[in-house]
Amino acid sequence: MEHKTGQPALPAGRYIKYAIGEINLVVIGILIALQINNWNEQRKESKQEVAILKSLQNDIKSDLRDLNFEIEFKKSMINKYANCLDILTDKKEGTKADFFRDFQSILQIGGLTLNVTTFNNLQNNGELKLVKNKTLSDSICLLYTSDAADD
Repeated sequence: MEHKTGQPALPAGRYIKYAIGEINLVVIGILIALQINNWNEQRKESKQEVAILKSLQNDIKSDLRDLNFEIEFKKSMINKYANCLDILTDKKEGTKADFFRDFQSILQIGGLTLNVTTFNNLQNNGELKLVKNKTLSDSICLLYTSDAADD
């Protein structure tokens, strides 16, 4: 039997095998495309995770610099407080001006406020879930949601 094109017609059994082969090729192509897409999404998420962690690292480094400054400031205040006590208890000679200079400086109130901008953005955008390491993610949350972060 011939088609109008002049080529012999395929028997029904061979046509079904050919159709199944074509379907298999399409399915395999779709599966490969899905795998490539999944791999690409994982790669993008991994890059985002690295960027998030670098941003948090920069915030923490900045907070550590501020904390070290605050520690030195508090040490200075303690020394000035001790100086005032020594002047008051006559353990040390000092003028009224010396006393009030040191006393005035110990009345300054300082404090540390953590840089929470990156963390708040991550929480609001739901991107904190991109940090794959659960222990690290939990530690980040604890750092920024503890009472110390609110002070």
